Amino acid sequence: MVLCLLFSVTIYGQSDRKNYISKNDSILLINFWTEFKKAIELHDKKALSNLFKFPFYCSPCMDYVESTDTMHASVLVTKKLFQDSVFKLFSDIPTKNTLTEKLWRKVFPFVVSINDKKQRDGFVFSYARIPPSKTWEGSQVFVYLKKVKGKIIIEGLDTIP
Repeated sequence: MVLCLLFSVTIYGQSDRKNYISKNDSILLINFWTEFKKAIELHDKKALSNLFKFPFYCSPCMDYVESTDTMHASVLVTKKLFQDSVFKLFSDIPTKNTLTEKLWRKVFPFVVSINDKKQRDGFVFSYARIPPSKTWEGSQVFVYLKKVKGKIIIEGLDTIP
C-alpha cells in the first residue's frame, strides 16, 4: 500500500499541469458547447456568428468561398462572408458522418491548446470532416478557442490534411 502511495505521488508530481482545465473554464466551455450545438441544430446564423471572433482565418472555409487566389491555404473570414457562405461549413456537422455524430453526443470534447513556446494558448476541439477509409486517412477540422472577457469564442479553424 505504501508502495502504491509513493508511486502515485511520483506520477502526480511529474504531471504536466499545462493540460489542466480549471473548474471556471470547464463551465465556460460547457456553456460554449451548448450554445454552439444549439445554434447549429437550429441553423441560427446570428447565434453561431456570436461565437466567433471576426475576422478569423479558416482553412476548411476555402471550399465555401469563391476565390481565384490559389496561393493561400486559408481564407480570412469576415462577418459578412460568414453570413453569406461560410455558415454552410457548420450546418451539417452533426450528421456528416458517424465520427461527427459521436462527437456531437460528447459533453466535453475540449483539450488545452499549447503554443510554440509550450504555453497554454486557449482550447481546441476537432471533428472528422471526411472520415478515414482504407485508402486515405481522412480529413479533420480543428476549431481553436480563446477565452475573451469571460466568454469562449472561436478564433480560427484548420484542417489536417
